Amino acid sequence: MVKRVHEIDWNIARDPKQSHSVLLAEYLRRMAVFANTGFAIQSPLESPLKILNIENNDLLVEVSTVVEESLPNINNPIHYKICRNYLELAYIIEKGFSKALKVANMYEPIIKFFERGGKLRFDSDKALSCGSAAFVLNNWINFHSDRLETDISDPNLERIDLDNNQ
Repeated sequence: MVKRVHEIDWNIARDPKQSHSVLLAEYLRRMAVFANTGFAIQSPLESPLKILNIENNDLLVEVSTVVEESLPNINNPIHYKICRNYLELAYIIEKGFSKALKVANMYEPIIKFFERGGKLRFDSDKALSCGSAAFVLNNWINFHSDRLETDISDPNLERIDLDNNQ
C-alpha cells in the first residue's frame, strides 16, 4: 500500500473526468455506510484510528511514526490527509486489528481517483469537489449511505469516461 501511494504522480495535470466524480461518490458512499454501522464519523476525512476508537497510546504513536515516515511529499492537504488515513488503516490491518478488516477496501475508490489524476478541493468547507462535480457535506452520511454501490473496475471507469467524451 505504501508503494501504491508512492507510485501516484501527484504533479499530473489532467482534465477532470466523469470517472473522477464516480470514484469520489463511491468513496463517500463507503465512508457513509461505515458511519451507519455505529461509528462516529464527522467528516469523510476522519482518521480510521479515531473512527475505530483506538485508544492504545503505544499503538497510536507507532502508527503515527510509521505512517509519517512512509508518506511521500503531497502538497494538497486533502490528498495528504486521505493518504495518511489510507496508510493508517493499512498498518492496523497488518497488525491484525480485526475491526479494521471490515473496511479494508474503504479507500480503494479514492486511491484510484488519485491514480487517475483526480484533484480534490473544499468549496467554502461545505462541499468536496472534483472538477465540476461538488458533493455537499451537509448531511453527507444519510445522503451517501442510501446510494447503490458503483462498479469501480478499470474497464467500467474507462467506459464511463469514453461514453462522456462522445
